[in-house]
Amino acid sequence: MKSDMETPKNKKTKAIIFGFTAVFAVFAICLICFQIINKGKEEMGNIELSDNNAFTFSNIDGLGVKGIGDPFMLKVSPTEYYMYCTNSDSGLSVWASSDMVNWEMKGEIYSKDQDGAWGYQNFWAPEVFVKDGKYYLIYTARYEKDRLLKIGLAVSDSPAGPFTDVVKGEPFLNPTKAVIDGDVFADEDGSMYMYFVLDCSTNTVNGINTSQVYGVKLKDDLTGMDGTPVLLTTPDQQWEIETGNYVWNEGPIVIKHDATYYLVYSSSCYDNPAYSLGYATSDSPLGPFTKAEENPVLTAVGLENVSGSGHNNFVLSPDGTEIWASYHTHTNVKQPSGDRQCNLCRIGFTDDGKLYFNGPLVTEQPKPSGNGITNITGSFNATAEKTECKLLTDGAILVHAEGRYATDYELSKGLSLPVNESGVINIEMNDNTENDDPAKNISGIAIYPGSGSIHDIYSVKLKLDDATTTEYILPADATAPLCLSFTGTPAKSVTVILTPSEGTNSITLSEIELFSGDCAAVNGDVE
Repeated sequence: MKSDMETPKNKKTKAIIFGFTAVFAVFAICLICFQIINKGKEEMGNIELSDNNAFTFSNIDGLGVKGIGDPFMLKVSPTEYYMYCTNSDSGLSVWASSDMVNWEMKGEIYSKDQDGAWGYQNFWAPEVFVKDGKYYLIYTARYEKDRLLKIGLAVSDSPAGPFTDVVKGEPFLNPTKAVIDGDVFADEDGSMYMYFVLDCSTNTVNGINTSQVYGVKLKDDLTGMDGTPVLLTTPDQQWEIETGNYVWNEGPIVIKHDATYYLVYSSSCYDNPAYSLGYATSDSPLGPFTKAEENPVLTAVGLENVSGSGHNNFVLSPDGTEIWASYHTHTNVKQPSGDRQCNLCRIGFTDDGKLYFNGPLVTEQPKPSGNGITNITGSFNATAEKTECKLLTDGAILVHAEGRYATDYELSKGLSLPVNESGVINIEMNDNTENDDPAKNISGIAIYPGSGSIHDIYSVKLKLDDATTTEYILPADATAPLCLSFTGTPAKSVTVILTPSEGTNSITLSEIELFSGDCAAVNGDVE
């Protein structure tokens, strides 16, 4: 008769089997965990760097706005922009955009045939400003009564017009000489000032036909001038007087920064490749103004693919964190003329008060911040080999280091970074916000070369905290800045790993920018 009791031998056998099973289970769990970890590492190492970008735009086609001059952009809201240009001999038109870079013509806003119009041709340099909920259009036209250029003021309830003259049948500014290029600036205390140009067609100085910038305070109700116009600038720097018997300071625009007034103006003739921008500063809206020694600050002289960069205005990016300049260049670089197109470039101020323009650029560059993407560079400090590199995140880039008026002054030269023992250059971009702030979701980078070439770089790789991207090898047709996108990756630290081209011992960089948002194009389509 068989007993139901287990023998010591059976117990021992079961214990051994259970032990082996447990060991195997632990081993299997460890193997699965190891595979998951390694898969994660592989996935982190497979973030693909790509030049298939959705966060860039180019000035090469004038943002689709050609056959114009003197582009003036007005921001009404983060998704509502209007642009007014010189574009017709019979009136003025308006373009609209939701992002500052894609524009659609909306039609005529002012016509010489409308009731109360005083001008009959030469409708130039329109600008629009806001006061007490109304939109005011200041513009140039030729007056029927004396055939001279004068400045008009019209008003509308909408930035899209139509605009009607404040004074019917008469210019707003009607002196005995020709005047052009009106600009209205509102100071912080609400006072309004008008800047304009005494035109070289009727103004001579020492026998030279000369365009000069004047300024005057306006009455609070915009019914006229509150005082006598004051001469603010006249052509006197070397780059301004090389045009012979006709010299220009024109197209004035004023911006205020840290209690300093910056008067930006154009010089040379509008159809000359050397048409460029300079600026002067003052601690008062009516001067005296002192011209910058580094003028001109936006110039195409020395460049082959852009011509005649001038007549600008200033506009904030959609998120309000950046200041951009709209300006025109010649549509046909080989045959400069009155056919011009719209361009954009970012501007800024150095710690010692210099105004800089990051242009003219015709290659791909990052869009204005808040336009589907956000420039988050200001949240990071740059270091190389543990040395702080403020010039890599100061906002100023080197546009061109050669040419008659090279922009290679100290603020944009950048840094020359030597190759380390590993044969690469490591640049650390470390989050400078509070430690408890969440990691930034980074999806784009722009790398600007300094006085060297973008082709001094052979390849780029990024490390975002623990995640590593694939290596991007620069193609032969790579241009500056180098803009790359990738899958959005949360990180508080970014290491930019640059491998120099063969025979290159150092790389000169002017700027590195980081972006979050929709930086990668979908299915190869860039809107």
